[in-house]
Amino acid sequence: MNTLHIGGMDISVVAVLVTVTIFAGALGYFLARRKAHKESLLQPASPPKDYTVFLKGIQYILANDTDQAIEAFTKAVQINSETIETYVALGNLFRAKGEIDRAIRIRQSILLRERVDAETKLQALFDMALDYKLGGLLQRAISTFEEVISRAPKRLDAYEELESLCEATHDWQRAYELQQEMRKLSNTNNQHIMAHLRTEQAK
Repeated sequence: MNTLHIGGMDISVVAVLVTVTIFAGALGYFLARRKAHKESLLQPASPPKDYTVFLKGIQYILANDTDQAIEAFTKAVQINSETIETYVALGNLFRAKGEIDRAIRIRQSILLRERVDAETKLQALFDMALDYKLGGLLQRAISTFEEVISRAPKRLDAYEELESLCEATHDWQRAYELQQEMRKLSNTNNQHIMAHLRTEQAK
């Protein structure tokens, strides 16, 4: 079994986050499949094969076995390439393992799909920015978070991630502007942070 730690954090923490994120979507997908197949209530539908494999992948996540989870999700995608939840799970697992290039390719495949809704594409874009950040591609992460904000001007977590990157790259002016926007969105007092940014900018 391959147990992974990320920045001192056991992958079990990642497992909970991944599972919570995708399980609701997976359940909705399964129910939609049941309806599509028009199964009788007196004869409950057996789970589609790809869904069964998908659930097995979740079990592997909870068992901290990321390699087996990736194998299961990859198999689910091969059975049915339309299951976006599986792609999301795969992307998150690849990022957790540090396979950033593969995670990014997963996000890109989601963004290129015509039938994917805007909210899912927005989350894929946000996830891709996180991939870039973890991979040390800071300028790409910055530009991608900027795109997220342009599409969703009230998405606070994107502002927070972008502001942190701007500080890391010493773009004090942009960090200050982002703090101003964050103050409006969250109605919090961040004057001390803004004062610090002005001080850094003046050096």
